[in-house]
Amino acid sequence: MSHVDRGRPLELGADRAGDRTQRVAWCAVSAGSRLPGAPEPQHRWEGHGGTWLAGDSFGPANGQPVLLLHGAGQTRHAWKTTGTDLAGYGYHVVALDARGHGDSDWAADKDYSSLTMIHDVVRVADAVFDRPPVLVGASMGGLSSLMAIGQGHIEAAGLVLVDIAHRMS
Repeated sequence: MSHVDRGRPLELGADRAGDRTQRVAWCAVSAGSRLPGAPEPQHRWEGHGGTWLAGDSFGPANGQPVLLLHGAGQTRHAWKTTGTDLAGYGYHVVALDARGHGDSDWAADKDYSSLTMIHDVVRVADAVFDRPPVLVGASMGGLSSLMAIGQGHIEAAGLVLVDIAHRMS
C-alpha cells in the first residue's frame, strides 16, 4: 500500500449545480479499517501462518461448493452479485478476502507470496467444504487458483479464470 497524506483534502470537482467545489477528507483504508456502512464479514477462518481471513457465503450448505477469489485491487465484495446469482442456482458459494485485502488481516510476517496465498485457499476450502470446490478466480485470485490446482495443492471440481494472462509483464 502506498503512503498517503491522510489529512490532505482531495479535490473532487464541481457539484451538479456547477457553482461550488466539493471537498472531502482523503481517507486511506487498509486491512483492519472499515469503510462506513460496509457489511461485516459473515465468516472468519485462520489462514496460513495464523493470518485471519474474512469471507461471505451464499446458497445452501449442501450445494456444489464454489470458492470465489478476487483480484489484487479488489475485495470479496466484487463477487457479491455473482455469489447471489450462483446461490439462486443452488451452489454453496464462498467469497474470500485475500490476506491484506478487505476485512482479512495483514500478514504479521509480511508474507504475501503465491505459495502462501495458495495455502490460504486450501485452508479455507478444507474448513468450509466437504467436497472439492469449483475455484473461480479473477487476476491474482485466478493465478492462485491455477497454481493451487496445477501444483497439486488442492483437488477441484472445476476452474474458472477471469482476466488472466499467460505471463506477467
